[in-house]
Order: sequence, then structure tokens, then C-alpha cells
Amino acid sequence: MQLYTFESVERFIAEKLVPLGYDCRNVGGSLVDSWVCIAPDAKHWNFEFRERYISGWASGLSQRRTRQLSKWAQKMLSQEVTA
Repeated sequence: MQLYTFESVERFIAEKLVPLGYDCRNVGGSLVDSWVCIAPDAKHWNFEFRERYISGWASGLSQRRTRQLSKWAQKMLSQEVTA
């Protein structure tokens, strides 16, 4: 599994996904930094970036590209709406 830094994921979202019309949301909460990017239409992929533990001092983000949102992403988005 390849892990990415927080800065590189934020740059990828700002430079590549937002201009295409993606709806990107930070769904991690206060301690966990995870992102769900919803595609503007069916021709594009959805992206999920989840924080992964490396050590007590470090973590990284894994990327998942899907056509349909996973149950995890749906759960995180529904919790965000009700919070």
C-alpha cells in the first residue's frame, strides 16, 4: 500500500479535483484527517483518502479510487450531515 503525505493529497485535491467539479470533504474529525471526493458525474472516479497509522509520531494517507462510494465513505458523510 502506498502512502501519501497530507500536503501532497491537499495539493492533488486543490489542483486536480476541485477544478473538475469534485465535491471534496474532510470527514475525519478532529484527530483523523480523511477525505472523500465525490465525482461530478458518472464518467469520473470517486476518491477516498484514509489516514493510516505508521508509528506513534507519523501517519500517511492511502488512496482508493472507486465508481461507487464505499460503505465507510457513506457512513462518514452521513455522520457529517447529522453532526
